[in-house]
Amino acid sequence: MSLLPGFVDLHTHIIPGLDDGPVDLETSVALVRAAVAGGTGVLVATSHSAEVVQSGGGSPGMEARLAAVREAVAAAEINVSLLLGTEVYLEPDTPDRLKQRAVLPLNGSRYVLVELPFQALPLYLEQTLFALQADGYIPVIAHPERNAQVQREPEKLFDWVTRGMLVQMSAASLAGGYGRAAARVCRLAIGHHLCHAVASDAHGPVTRPPTLQPAFAHLSAEYGPAVATALLDEQPRAIVEDLSLALPDPLPLQAGANGNVFQRLFGRG
Repeated sequence: MSLLPGFVDLHTHIIPGLDDGPVDLETSVALVRAAVAGGTGVLVATSHSAEVVQSGGGSPGMEARLAAVREAVAAAEINVSLLLGTEVYLEPDTPDRLKQRAVLPLNGSRYVLVELPFQALPLYLEQTLFALQADGYIPVIAHPERNAQVQREPEKLFDWVTRGMLVQMSAASLAGGYGRAAARVCRLAIGHHLCHAVASDAHGPVTRPPTLQPAFAHLSAEYGPAVATALLDEQPRAIVEDLSLALPDPLPLQAGANGNVFQRLFGRG
């Protein structure tokens, strides 16, 4: 399937009545319409893994749910590419659930969107990430800038990236939507080549919306249009097309990076 031009949003909740995304099909269509109006051409439906597993549908069931959204979007004459994945909350049995197709990688690729807890990182984290890689998957770590431990220890991003993992950050984090600490981690990560995609994590057309144009403007102003295009189009497009990414080498971080480091790097607190 040929993907449409525009931003590629790797992380959205557009399937209705499943998780904390749209409550009904009408709201799903409104969400997709808002995304397309903001310049997005490709959205990946990444419902939360707990609800995907509880629904019992696995791959066929989720494909059927997304097909209903596609039909409604087409009826509304909205031109967009809608793809399927899962936002997989990382647990010890995640590799087995992927093998069973109970949860899904991004558009059937080797890339898997994995979610971390928002507080401490679990003891099984590194072992499970390694198991995913041993099975041939490439973990794409969703919004780690919102994790309290990563905010204290952003050098973990360098460790993950140097071990072959990718990082997706939330568009809202760039502008402080999830607090100053998350915004600081975003700036640090982008400045050190430790962020590979920016996505909306959209849950509705108005609350937690799918608009990426403000993120593109922000990134263009701070880092240049080439970086903005890489994070919002080129690299996420390569991910959903299951291609290898040609990435700049990650730059190391000092352990215990804090506000003083941010001020020195970026001239702000």
